[in-house]
Amino acid sequence: MTAAPRSDGGAGTGKASGLPESCTRSWITYTGLVAFFACIFLLRDSRLTPADQAAGAMAAAVLPIAAFDLLFLKVHRRPSTGLSWTALPAPDFGRLGTKLLGLIGTLGAVAGGYWILPEYHAAFYEPFWQLLGFLGPWALAAAIPYFAIVDRRMREPRDAYWHVGRLLIGRFGDADWAALGEHARGWIIKGFFLPLMFVYLSDAITDLQAMEVLHAEVTFTRLYDFGWALAFAVDLVFAAAGYVLTFRLIDAHLRSTEPTLFGWGVAIVCYEPFWSLASSQYLQYDDNLYWGLWLSGFPLLHAMWGTAILFLVGVYAWATVMFGCRFSNLTHRGILTNGPYRYTKHPAYIAKNLSWWLISIPFLSTDGAGEAIRNCLLLLAVNLLYWARARTEENHLSWDPTYRAYAQWMNEHGMFRWVGRAIPALRYVPPLSRGSADRRGASPITGE
Repeated sequence: MTAAPRSDGGAGTGKASGLPESCTRSWITYTGLVAFFACIFLLRDSRLTPADQAAGAMAAAVLPIAAFDLLFLKVHRRPSTGLSWTALPAPDFGRLGTKLLGLIGTLGAVAGGYWILPEYHAAFYEPFWQLLGFLGPWALAAAIPYFAIVDRRMREPRDAYWHVGRLLIGRFGDADWAALGEHARGWIIKGFFLPLMFVYLSDAITDLQAMEVLHAEVTFTRLYDFGWALAFAVDLVFAAAGYVLTFRLIDAHLRSTEPTLFGWGVAIVCYEPFWSLASSQYLQYDDNLYWGLWLSGFPLLHAMWGTAILFLVGVYAWATVMFGCRFSNLTHRGILTNGPYRYTKHPAYIAKNLSWWLISIPFLSTDGAGEAIRNCLLLLAVNLLYWARARTEENHLSWDPTYRAYAQWMNEHGMFRWVGRAIPALRYVPPLSRGSADRRGASPITGE
């Protein structure tokens, strides 16, 4: 998900004509990255299960970020949290009970989805079930005091959980269907992406720990394999943690979710189990010739080409790190204008798509020029899919007036501003008809 500038000015919105300020600081996110590296190093000889190691890595990565966000940026006091820190009202136990009932109902619906759908009965998801079996009861217990604290501080305490609770006790007339729809979409996003990201993270850490880089002969191939595995482990630890930490108290809740079916479609198809079908039947651009084999007889060029690939996957991971606690597809959860987002609105997509051209070298084929042209056209179709993702995300985030300011600033100052000048159709143009958009961006209705 492309990050967006803040709509509330909590960390400062910058000068009117300048780049809006980011919702967190680069140095804060880097503390989480350093903590993740330390955790991986300390666990290298551990006998913990992959699920335990992944959970520990997530905690190591995001706890320092959340702590520094609270201590230095005072994120809990931002207007976008919907919390008030003036007089503390008396507790409303009836409302709190309704919210907790709404939480139980929400979790029950998600659990029912996992139980019904055959996909989630596969052995692939075993690390995720291990995580839930260990942390689930503790998380439920912690939800009670957390909801109690947040409920008393909310300016509009009748949130989506309250509406779910009222629905469950038959008070249909009290239901805010817009809030319920946003709430349902947010939990569908979390329910779909969190298991995937956590299992991928467990596998990535297992692969990383299996590489005995410190005790092996140093070769470029070993360094490349290690750098590749490390970049994706970094990406996945911040991605997986982002789907967990959708908390209002740290200003990481969902402001809104992607409102269009097309936006959902172009995003979901890029992930399993949908990508296996789409890639094998429609977008299979790979040939039997890959860059490593192609350049195996040219050590210097091999190292230069591989370094370029590692640079791109490093930018991809860097873009995810910048989210800190706030990563999530198909949602708006805060503003990022630092790190690689200082240079382009879509650094992860650009880096990822360029890396695929270097990795698969579709312009070369053992089956002749015709097959090479075909492979290039198929990879261009994949690139177009990500362009569609970028466009739908921009349209979604343009509900936020500050995002529009950020995107327009990037038109003039971004790394790829020359592309927009050469092809005006690719420049960001603020959507028209934003009469109620500002109100939507200023009043989040969902999130814990």
